[in-house]
Amino acid sequence: MNNLLAFFAKYNHWFLFVLLEVVSLVLLFRFNSYQGSVYFTTANSVAGKVYEWDSNIENFFSLTKNNEQLTQRNLYLEQQVKVMSDKLAELTKDSNSLKSGQLALLQDCRLIPAKVVTNDINKKDNYITINKGTADGVHADMGVASGTGIVGVVYMAGEHYSIVIPVLHSQTNISVAIARRGYFGYLHWKGGRSDLADVEDVPRHARFRLGDNIVTSGYSNIFPPGLLVGKVLHVFNSADGLSYRVQVKLSTDFGHLSDVCVIDDKPQRERIELMRAAQDSIKVTTTRTWRRKHNMTAEVIIRLVTFVILVLAQALVLNHIHLFGVATPLLYVYFVLLFRRNYPRWGILVWSFLLGLCIDVFSNTPGLTAASLTLLGLLQPYVLEPFVPRDSDDALMPGMRSLGVSKFISYTIVMVFLYALTFFSLEAFSFFNWLQWLLCVGTSTLLSVVFILVIENLRRK
Repeated sequence: MNNLLAFFAKYNHWFLFVLLEVVSLVLLFRFNSYQGSVYFTTANSVAGKVYEWDSNIENFFSLTKNNEQLTQRNLYLEQQVKVMSDKLAELTKDSNSLKSGQLALLQDCRLIPAKVVTNDINKKDNYITINKGTADGVHADMGVASGTGIVGVVYMAGEHYSIVIPVLHSQTNISVAIARRGYFGYLHWKGGRSDLADVEDVPRHARFRLGDNIVTSGYSNIFPPGLLVGKVLHVFNSADGLSYRVQVKLSTDFGHLSDVCVIDDKPQRERIELMRAAQDSIKVTTTRTWRRKHNMTAEVIIRLVTFVILVLAQALVLNHIHLFGVATPLLYVYFVLLFRRNYPRWGILVWSFLLGLCIDVFSNTPGLTAASLTLLGLLQPYVLEPFVPRDSDDALMPGMRSLGVSKFISYTIVMVFLYALTFFSLEAFSFFNWLQWLLCVGTSTLLSVVFILVIENLRRK
C-alpha cells in the first residue's frame, strides 16, 4: 500500500495532465463543430478495436478463480509455518537458550565491566555511582545492565567515576516491549518497592499473559532490543481507560547490586548523533522554509499580474494580427517559458490549463488552447533541462541572464515550435491542406519568438 501511495505521489503530475487534457479535449470536441464531426466519423472503427481488446482482456481474467484458489492455499501454508515456529520457540525455551540469546543481542556491543560504589533504593530519585568514567570509554547516555537485566542509564561521566540513573528513578522513561508479542510501552517507577515498576501506554488491543517477559524495544536509543527487564505481574486499566498499565516484576535485584556492565553500542550512538544532527538541520530548514514561503508569495503575485496582462494583450490586440493571413503572435506562451527549474510540475500544469482556458474564452476556441498549453506545461521541465548550465541552482529562472542569450533563444524556439505544432494540428484536425498548416506553424513560431525576445530583452534591462 505504501509503495502504491509513493507511486501516485511521485507521478501525480502525469495523472493531473491526463485529467486536464481530457477536460480540454471534451471542450474541443463538444463545442467545436468541425473537430466534433471528425471525431465521430472515426469513432466506429476505434470502438470496434476497443471491443476486440475487451474480449481478449476478459479471457485473460477468466484465470481469476485459479488465482483465488492459489491464494487460499498460500494463506493456509503460512499459518502452518507460524504454528510450527511458535511451537519450536516454546520447546527450546530453556536457561541455556536464553543466555545464548542475550549474548547474541550484545555481540555488536563493547561491554565495559564496572563495580557499584554507591547505591540508593529507598528514595524517590535514586542514583548509582560506578567506578568507571571517560578514561575507560564511558560517556553519558550509555546503557547499564547487570547479569540479570537492565540497570539504568549513565547520566554524568567523570574521568574515573560515573553517575547512573537507575530504573528506580522518577524520571525513568525507557521504551520496552512484551517479548514475542510486539506491543510496546514506557517503563516508569513511581516509588515504593524496588522490585516493581510499571509499563504504561500499552494499547488496549494488546494480547499477552501474566508471566510474559518484558524486554527493551530498541526504540529508546539507549539499549539494544531484547534485553531482559522483568516479567508481567499484574495488569490494570490506565487512568483514562484508553490503555493498560502493566505492573512488572523487575529481573534486576537492586538491593544486592554489585557488578554491572556499561553497554557501548556504537551503532546506537551513531543513531543518537544522527538524530541530533537531524534536529539541528530541521531548525535551519524551518528558517529556510519561512523565507521560501515569503518568496513564493511574491512569485505568485507577479505570476498573477503577468497572467492577466498576457490574457488581455492576446484577447484585445494580438488575436487581431494575422500577417499574410497565416502568422498570429502567440505571446502567451512566454508565461509557460518562465517557470523556474524546481517549480512543482502539477503547478505548471494547472497554470498552463487555466491560461489556455482564459485564452479560449476570449478567442471562442473552447478547449483548443487549453489542450495545447497543458501539453506544453508537461514538456517544459524536460525541454528546459538541456539548456541549463552545469552546477546551476535548482531554483533557476529561465531568462537571458540565467541561460545566456543563445541558449535562451534556442529554448524559446523549441518551446514555441512545439506549441504551434500542437495548436495548429488540433485546429486543422487534418492534413489535407498541409501547406497551409505548415505555413501557419512556421510563420507563427517566428513571429511569436520575435515578440518574446523583445519582451525578455526589455525585462532584462
